[in-house]
Amino acid sequence: RRPVPGGTTKPARPASEGMLAPALDAIERAARNTMAMAGTAIDVVTHPQQAVEKALMVLGGAGMLLGELLKSPDPQSPLKGEFGMRKHVAWSEPVAIKDVKAIGAQSGAKVNDVLVAAMTGALRHYLKRRGVDVDHTTVRAMVPVDLRPPERMGQLGNDFGLVVLELAVAKARSAQRLATTKERMDALKRSPEPVAMRVLFDLFGRGPKALEDLANDIFGSKASVVMTNVAGPRDTIYLAGVPIERIMFWVPHPGRQLGMGISIMSYRGMASLAVIADARLVPDPETITARFNREFENMLRTVTARAAKSPAKPAL
Repeated sequence: RRPVPGGTTKPARPASEGMLAPALDAIERAARNTMAMAGTAIDVVTHPQQAVEKALMVLGGAGMLLGELLKSPDPQSPLKGEFGMRKHVAWSEPVAIKDVKAIGAQSGAKVNDVLVAAMTGALRHYLKRRGVDVDHTTVRAMVPVDLRPPERMGQLGNDFGLVVLELAVAKARSAQRLATTKERMDALKRSPEPVAMRVLFDLFGRGPKALEDLANDIFGSKASVVMTNVAGPRDTIYLAGVPIERIMFWVPHPGRQLGMGISIMSYRGMASLAVIADARLVPDPETITARFNREFENMLRTVTARAAKSPAKPAL
């Protein structure tokens, strides 16, 4: 018997499972955490595979995962292909969060919706310049989603799932891109997809390398980029007494097909876009970050002009 948290004990695994014990334990933990987050009191059954299947059924994630697998792959584009050895990075000028909120206020869009819509406009322009028929294509992004409960926020460690977001690159106008982005983001927030993906990839990661590679290829084919948004500190932070003026990071783009990673980070009331890309596929990521700033300025100019035309409310 072996101790478990709380001072109780549980039967030791059979000797035949000894070498697999760490993997089995991890899968059991994933299933327990998943069902706890879903608010269910279902007990974890003896076999980890059954626990995973049960968790997915509870969340309605099995049907969603099947739908993802049946999606056609993203078409070939400058963002997808075999990697080379070099990476290029670029970053935008920071934009003010207060301006982001002003843009989103008229349509009820969140900060993340606005920033993703501006980034999507930049990708549309870049792909069009590279010869892609942007009016008849899809570009999906793999987006990590933090699954930690509120009491664990701020703690170190990763516990995240993934969603696949179809970017609105086929929309010609910025207002259309923002509305479509908001609609799709709202739908993903209500979806069991992040938790289902979390359990599925945990299972794949504990299996043979061939299974992990297969999963990477299948899901990697459905998207073109990896994208993440991190809310950083609102106040100035210091390193050895020196104030840090700006923070940015570059998200990895894993697998063998996703040639670019896009990161959005806010700090001290400002937000920045950072791009890391395979140098062979995207040799000029600075054109994307520069276009992001132009897209944002155009969106802000439109909102400001619209507000100026609106009749002022009479004072009470």
